[in-house]
Amino acid sequence: MQVRRDNFPAVFPHFQKLLHACDFYAVDEEMTGIGVPEVTETITFAPSETYHSKRLAASRYSIIQVGVCLFRRIPVSSSAAATGVGASAPRRYVAYPFNFLLFPQFADDYTAEERAGDVVVSPSALAFLRRHGMDFQRWVYDGMAFCDASREAALRARLAAAVSQPETAAESLFTDAERLWLEEARQTAQALVGRVEAAWAEARQQKVGSVSFLASVAVEGGKEAVLPVQASRAAREQLELELAREYPQLSVRSRRAGPSGYVVTLAVLSPEEVSKHAWRAAQKERRQLLDTVGFRLVFTELVKSRKPCVGHNCFADWLFLMSAMDGALPEQLPQWKARARELFPCMWDTRYLASRHDLFPRSRFGNISLGGLHEAYMGASPHCTVELPLGFEGYDPVTLLGRGGSNAAHEAGYDALMTGTVLLNLLGEAGYTLETAPAELSHKLALFRSLYAVDLRSDTTDEYTPTAAGVLDLEHAATVKPHHIESCLAVQDVTEVSLYSVTDGRTLGVLPADAPSAEVLARRLNENCSRLLRAAPYVPPHLCPQSPGTAGRTAATVVSTFPMPAPEGLLLGGGGGAMRRTMQRLMQCRRW
Repeated sequence: MQVRRDNFPAVFPHFQKLLHACDFYAVDEEMTGIGVPEVTETITFAPSETYHSKRLAASRYSIIQVGVCLFRRIPVSSSAAATGVGASAPRRYVAYPFNFLLFPQFADDYTAEERAGDVVVSPSALAFLRRHGMDFQRWVYDGMAFCDASREAALRARLAAAVSQPETAAESLFTDAERLWLEEARQTAQALVGRVEAAWAEARQQKVGSVSFLASVAVEGGKEAVLPVQASRAAREQLELELAREYPQLSVRSRRAGPSGYVVTLAVLSPEEVSKHAWRAAQKERRQLLDTVGFRLVFTELVKSRKPCVGHNCFADWLFLMSAMDGALPEQLPQWKARARELFPCMWDTRYLASRHDLFPRSRFGNISLGGLHEAYMGASPHCTVELPLGFEGYDPVTLLGRGGSNAAHEAGYDALMTGTVLLNLLGEAGYTLETAPAELSHKLALFRSLYAVDLRSDTTDEYTPTAAGVLDLEHAATVKPHHIESCLAVQDVTEVSLYSVTDGRTLGVLPADAPSAEVLARRLNENCSRLLRAAPYVPPHLCPQSPGTAGRTAATVVSTFPMPAPEGLLLGGGGGAMRRTMQRLMQCRRW
């Protein structure tokens, strides 16, 4: 369901009810940028360094979309449970995907405390979203407001001040003629209200036992009174304030009567009309609040629900969401962890789950991107079925086929639907449910292109994700490509190594669980492939006695450049076929 500024007031009450009844929810976001140019993230970053980089991005860029998909399990019917049919059938869930479109609202008279920050965009992020069909026109024109906690307090105070009754002016500020007009108006209002209410009381006595609409009761002398022409705006406003306080059932209308001033008409409203006016005023106030505070109300409901939540590769998503809706992010990662635990007591990350090789073989998934995981289960899941009710059919596969087979991926609401579906399937394949899964699988957030997962349960440590075989730290010429490194590793009977470029001349290789240790493999590569690369076991930041930025090789093995003889000629076939001879020697070498 697409949620915009215009339909948010109608959608929000239904969202609250569905959130209260759901079992868990999934979150995804689209942003105007994800990385800052002054920090180049690499796989050698410690979690604290990654947090620093993403914190800068979250404070600079804005959220475009927030997808929230609520999942509720459909209980097994009593008859099916009695016969045992439901025990073997896949669990059934109903999903309610909401795609919230966000754009900061602005008014010229906003104070510094009420004003949102500028919208900063990254060209690469916008190019990515444009390729996936993002409608930027709709984002700007239809996006709903959002704010953090401090801005919400300032904006609510502004709204409260706008609807509060101002103080009446002192009598000394008016002329004698204006004071006389005010006194006559008060007396006229008192007499009018007394006459009309007496007529209504008599009508009630005559119609005992029946409910009448008093607006239709005829009143001798009428239910209106016209005051003399008054030119002073201050006097007219003074009268309105006094009558609103003493006679809330009185309506005051002013109509221009030529250059001499305004004619003021007093009308007594029936209880039904008073209720209607109060309802309209309440609706107007509610609309102003929703238009002003916007998605902050949704965020507050998510926090109050205390329901489990899930994202995919969602460390940056949570930073952006908390920065925009909660407040400025803490400077250090441990403080952010404490705040995240306070807001969201149970957090899941499907990328972290899928990367657990103790649960899923390394070759189980072609890739562990959100689309890859969803494709692995779509249409062939024995673990659960997910249904979309009426009103949320926009992401149904048949609906998408009707649009010419277009893919809704990278629309936040659809990605949230995929994320929740993937979580149910991953847990089901591992033999768990959301209720029975071990605590160690939750509160772990994967870091993109990192050797770590953030452990939200611990303020001091994070999970180092490589296998016991470890990680290779490879130095080589800039002309050495990944397939050259893979060939060297294949000669050592090591495959399925994940290679990550650190610089043009440095690559890290994450070894599979069945590979020799990084120490053994480094020794073999140095003996057999010394003309192509130099290998050493990688020392991660949490084991490095120096600062995190110097993590890598031990002090004895660190070199600034790799001293290779004529690397360009070696790789381009020069030097008398040196490359060919080296590869032949590798194929003939003795395997350890």
